[in-house]
Amino acid sequence: MDLNLFGGWERLAAVLLKTGILYCYTILLIRLGGMRTTGKIATFDFVSIIIMGPIIATTILSSTVALVDGMAALTGFVALQWLVSFLATQNKRFARIVTSSPRVLFANGEFVTKNILAQRMHEDEIIAKIRAAGHASTDSVKAVILESTGDVSVIAATEPETPAREDEAVFGVLQT
Repeated sequence: MDLNLFGGWERLAAVLLKTGILYCYTILLIRLGGMRTTGKIATFDFVSIIIMGPIIATTILSSTVALVDGMAALTGFVALQWLVSFLATQNKRFARIVTSSPRVLFANGEFVTKNILAQRMHEDEIIAKIRAAGHASTDSVKAVILESTGDVSVIAATEPETPAREDEAVFGVLQT
């Protein structure tokens, strides 16, 4: 019985190269798809879910994939996850590339059509979120924001607190 544990160094290098290319390509596609692609799951968690499972399953079930190749793919993938996370914490420009930014969908009585269309949403969805937040109409809403997590925040027109410092966001969240 051939367990096919090691397929050779060239094959191992090819697996690592393909892992890197597919990782970057997957993140690119998900970022192009917008925040709705992953819902409330962070992009990197989503990539983990869709990539790690098939790598493990294919390595276990396929007689043509060497165990070391599967382990190399997983190791390369986890190393890329770590590297991207590390770079995102160290470099704001890089973080903006790989993570989503909050988007204002409604502000001061007006829908922000450009942002709504960019997120492939419809005004009816925003109105539904406003109702779900306990508002009878848009008149009692200052803003609706699609957060980087995929959550939708509805900010009431009368905020009880004013930011104490000028560098705080309009909604009282410190921008760091």
